Amino acid sequence: MYILQCPEIDNICIIGDSIALRMVKTITQDNSNGRFLLCQGGLTTEILKDNLKTNYLNYQQKDVLVMIGTNDILQNVESEIILKNLSEIITELHRKKVGVIYLVTIPLSPKLALHNDGNLEKLNEEIIKLDSLENNVNVIDCQDVFVNNGEVCMKYFEKSYAEGKCDNVHPNSHGLETLYECITSNMP
Repeated sequence: MYILQCPEIDNICIIGDSIALRMVKTITQDNSNGRFLLCQGGLTTEILKDNLKTNYLNYQQKDVLVMIGTNDILQNVESEIILKNLSEIITELHRKKVGVIYLVTIPLSPKLALHNDGNLEKLNEEIIKLDSLENNVNVIDCQDVFVNNGEVCMKYFEKSYAEGKCDNVHPNSHGLETLYECITSNMP
């Protein structure tokens, strides 16, 4: 097993949690056993921020796609802390002189919908406000990518995951491809 900084799709570095990693593996059909420091299951905004600060990222001028936040929501991290961490992640990526930063809003999943009292929508609205041309940050709004007629559509999610349990968080291959289409169709 090898450890790398982050995977890439079409020369764009992907950093984030298990949803980001699974999307990369689905789109690129990569079945390798490599481990990525900046793209792995269980990653939170706090851990990603710390990993970026303590590790050298040699991707100058490369564009970066950031997909993170689901684990924060599942761990009941306050929105203000998530936003602060995202701002620090953006600052750190600028410090490392990356190109354009694409920041993806947190998609609604069945599990997040059950625990959602409107806070996720408010958080995503604040994430959208981080979009800033002068700072080379483009927010891609995918929060409703799995929603149909006001309901989260189960056809996009794994029937079983991790020891046969249905976690209602991880998209299946169809869901990951749909998420990727949402992202790429919203890139300038």
